[in-house]
Formats: sequence, structure tokens, C-alpha cells
Amino acid sequence: MRTAGGAATTRARSMARLDELDDVSRRILRAVEDLKAAELRSRGMIVGSPEFAATAAEVRDLARAVFKLSEEQVVIGQQRDSGPRA
Repeated sequence: MRTAGGAATTRARSMARLDELDDVSRRILRAVEDLKAAELRSRGMIVGSPEFAATAAEVRDLARAVFKLSEEQVVIGQQRDSGPRA
């Protein structure tokens, strides 16, 4: 049987997890927007130019950041409440 205190703790953990998930989601969306902007900028550049190479590296780094954040999101989504169960 779950106690009132245990239920409150579980709710608090769930709310904290939702806040964390919301933060990661916002960061993913921001990184995707930055990724798109960099990719669109690269379209007007001369391939092989230093500007293109720098922008391509920026796109790569932003894509890695999106991947890392999505992995964070998976971990958060797989977490289970560790509070007492009835």
C-alpha cells in the first residue's frame, strides 16, 4: 500500500522528470533550428571554400548535439519511479 508521503514523492519525481524532459525538448528544437539555419547558409557558399568548410563543421557539430540530446531524452523516458509500489 502506498502512503500519502510516498505518493507525493512519486508525484514530485514525475513532475521533475517532466520539467527535465521539457527542457531537453526545448534544447533539441533550438538545436534543430540552428542546424537548419546553418545548412541553409551553406547552400549559398562555394564548395571547398573556407566558409563552406567551417559551416559544414558547424552543421556536423549541431547534428551531434541533436543526437546527444535525443539520447538524453531516451534515458529520461526510460526512467521509472523508484518509489514504493502497492
